[in-house]
Amino acid sequence: MESDMESKVESNMEVDIEEIGPCKNRIKIKLPQKRVAETYNKHFKELKSAVKIKGFRPGKVPKSYIQRRFGSEITNQVKMTLVEESLEQVLKENNLEPIGDPEIDLGKILVDTDQDLEYEAVIELRPTFELEDYTGIQVERQGTEVTQEDIDEEMLQLRRRHASLEPIEGDKVGEEDILFGSATVLVGERKVTQDEDVSIGPQTVSAAGIIVKDLRERALETGIGGSTTIDVTLPRYHPKEEFRNKEGKMILSVQEGKKVVLPDADDEFAKRLDFDDLEELTDKLREALQSRKEMDADKALEDSIIKKILESTPFSVPEGLVSKESEKITARAMLEMEFSGKDPEEIQSTVEETSEIQKAEVERVLKTRFLLDAIGKKEKIYATEEDVNLHIMNIASREGKDPEEVRKYYEEQNMLSEVRYYLREAKIRNHLRENAEIT
Repeated sequence: MESDMESKVESNMEVDIEEIGPCKNRIKIKLPQKRVAETYNKHFKELKSAVKIKGFRPGKVPKSYIQRRFGSEITNQVKMTLVEESLEQVLKENNLEPIGDPEIDLGKILVDTDQDLEYEAVIELRPTFELEDYTGIQVERQGTEVTQEDIDEEMLQLRRRHASLEPIEGDKVGEEDILFGSATVLVGERKVTQDEDVSIGPQTVSAAGIIVKDLRERALETGIGGSTTIDVTLPRYHPKEEFRNKEGKMILSVQEGKKVVLPDADDEFAKRLDFDDLEELTDKLREALQSRKEMDADKALEDSIIKKILESTPFSVPEGLVSKESEKITARAMLEMEFSGKDPEEIQSTVEETSEIQKAEVERVLKTRFLLDAIGKKEKIYATEEDVNLHIMNIASREGKDPEEVRKYYEEQNMLSEVRYYLREAKIRNHLRENAEIT
């Protein structure tokens, strides 16, 4: 719907601002002929004084020559200057906070020194909303008791990580056992890939870079010492374009099998891990589990608080931003499904079935982000350099690295801003938890 908002900008510019959707405005701007001519003359003079043409002294190149040779360049510079300056002015004077780049059809903008210049810009805006009271919110904390079952499961995972492989006696292959062999991929008579170091565990679905959903079953059917030929389709992301999506054959040979042997949970195992005995190892596992459960409970508590605040603080988020984030997630999910061996129809069906759920989740994440930012600004909560330094020191200590090495890595990867964002959000969430009524 059209807004009655009056522009606060200078009288030499006509502005009309229209709300066309949630957090989305269309801005129509008309700049007077005088401003267009002044801007054109400014760019023309700058170019004339800088251009060097053989046969002419600097600054003495005829105007007609410059217009003929550089007219298009000058026009584009004038167009960009007028659009950037005027739009920035309108946004500032009307207290509009854009998200992302504006949509402007530059091809439709006519630059003529004898006419006014008119254009439209569609912008998405940061959501605006009134913060409801976010203190004293009543929430229930989930239990954090560590059970014997929890400890047994943690011990089992630890034993699996330190398991050994021993030759299989006979032909029987257990559920956890691993088969070893080689795989050759052919397209017609051409050898595409040869992998001499194939290992096939319970969850393995690929060999030689090719997805084979029933690879484990085919290897078990083949048996140790045998080989089999499997029809395959080469991936669409294959490094050689000529082989992408081509039908081919995989010759799979199984040479040996090894059984996974878990170490006993005893004092000897504990000592291998630098503990005095099994009791000390168990105590450390219990402490780690307790810490993890406490952290999970804190996060669940904070999520519950944020959910209640959002329920009492309704606002919309930019649709374009939601679409952009959803597209990123969908692309990543499709790639993961491809790697897991799902066929194109199954992938498309999954994407269609989950699209609405995914969109709702993206909206929730974005609303949480905007809400926490607003609370952080109101409470003046920010990530300080001291916070960043402490975080880097903790990472360095955990990974056994020098703090400067960790900082340099973050800087080279342009990740320091993400670190500050994470630390600030953690402080805001902690503030909400500390000011809640927890039962």
